[in-house]
Amino acid sequence: MKITSIIKSKSDKFYFVYFCNEKYLKVTLEEIIKFNLKEGKELSDEEINNIAKETELKLSYNYALNLLAYKEYTESEIRKKLTKKGFSNLCIENTISKLKHYNFINDYEYAKKYINHCLSKKLGKRRISYGLNSKGINFDNLHIEVQQETLLENAKNIALKKYAKIKDKQNVKLRLYNYLAYKGYDNDIILQVLKEVIKENDGD
Repeated sequence: MKITSIIKSKSDKFYFVYFCNEKYLKVTLEEIIKFNLKEGKELSDEEINNIAKETELKLSYNYALNLLAYKEYTESEIRKKLTKKGFSNLCIENTISKLKHYNFINDYEYAKKYINHCLSKKLGKRRISYGLNSKGINFDNLHIEVQQETLLENAKNIALKKYAKIKDKQNVKLRLYNYLAYKGYDNDIILQVLKEVIKENDGD
């Protein structure tokens, strides 16, 4: 198939390579140079497909890198971003593989940071699990241990602070239970913390 014209885009970032059947390729200057693309050159369908795949992969990869330059993303989040941008499934898989190879995305490391952040905000395991699941990471498959002592200590600290703010102590136990449940703590931790908090403040 013969190239009839090569037109630079208004943004100067891309070139449109047109063929005699009005089909066109969207490429960068790198592909123009690498494949020696010029008017009148004949390309086979296989060559055109290879150029298209290589260009798409580079655009997809660069788009992902631009996203990751501003914040960390999970594999699932990057996959959704690339899908929304219109890249093909094969291109997305190759991009994800390349990003993982160079450790630009690492769900395990992301999860560890996320868990530490949640613990610093005194959130329970259920809130942590829900947050990770929303980002495409299954908490149960991570095999990252969250110390029970840490969860108990955090739950007790926020329960004591909440207790001090509650003026009407008539339904304090129920209010504390609901508060800790909202924060994502499991039932066994909530019951233990309630027992300790109520006991320590029994004279109020």
